[in-house]
Amino acid sequence: MRIFYIILIFIFYSTNSFSLVLNGNEVEFSKKLSFVNNNEKAVYIIQFSSPLSKEEKNLFFKKGVEVIKYAGDLSYYFYAKNSVFSKLSFKAKGFSRFLPVYKISQNILKKDVKSYAIDEKGNYILKIFFFKKLQIDDFEKLLGNLDVDILKFQKDKALISIAYKDIYELAKIPVIWHIEEKTPPIKSFETFKTKREDSSLSPTTNLKAYELMGVSRLWREPYNLDGEGIKIALVDWGVVRPTHQEFMQDGESRIKIKGNLKDLSFHATHIAGT
Repeated sequence: MRIFYIILIFIFYSTNSFSLVLNGNEVEFSKKLSFVNNNEKAVYIIQFSSPLSKEEKNLFFKKGVEVIKYAGDLSYYFYAKNSVFSKLSFKAKGFSRFLPVYKISQNILKKDVKSYAIDEKGNYILKIFFFKKLQIDDFEKLLGNLDVDILKFQKDKALISIAYKDIYELAKIPVIWHIEEKTPPIKSFETFKTKREDSSLSPTTNLKAYELMGVSRLWREPYNLDGEGIKIALVDWGVVRPTHQEFMQDGESRIKIKGNLKDLSFHATHIAGT
């Protein structure tokens, strides 16, 4: 019986290899990557065998790397001049260029954006996030000849209007990390309807996420866990919608907003609900 369990564990670990997926695209890593020696900025995704320590990151910063950001699956975004990359040595598992398609949300590529994210000219209203804080003048220079209207600018992100045909070119700008459609216009949290019976509400998709992650197993014997009495702190790039039907209890929200963020986030709400 002991041998049987050992075989099962070996099969589990050998057949369940996880890959890095960005905006629905599986990142393709190579063992080696040639770096161009010039002063233009670039972003590479570098995969390691173990998490980078603070000391390891500081060594890269001292050598000229400007930003190191975790991407998932022991992979990190490295933002620096090409000339810096050409002088660095990495004990890494794999390398990948940060392709424009990795930055753009799938629904944008498929032209499946909501009406509130399309202006009167037919341009898309998009939120873009940067790897580092910028001044608006610097961002305008990076845009070059792209026909982009800057609607709102907040150093680490911006709200813009742009034609669909120009989005891929926009994504080629190295300092841009992520592109998604604008969040829906909301005057206050109280404007949301909270009753599940409301036919205008979209059907929930979180139950599928529960099953995928195996969360539903914890609801049954022998665990019988339901989260009662447990407080969870969630840090995301936006605010959880506190009046979502899943967070309401006896007319009050179980969500407590901390910090100074004001923009509601679909992602943060989904993570909180899942």
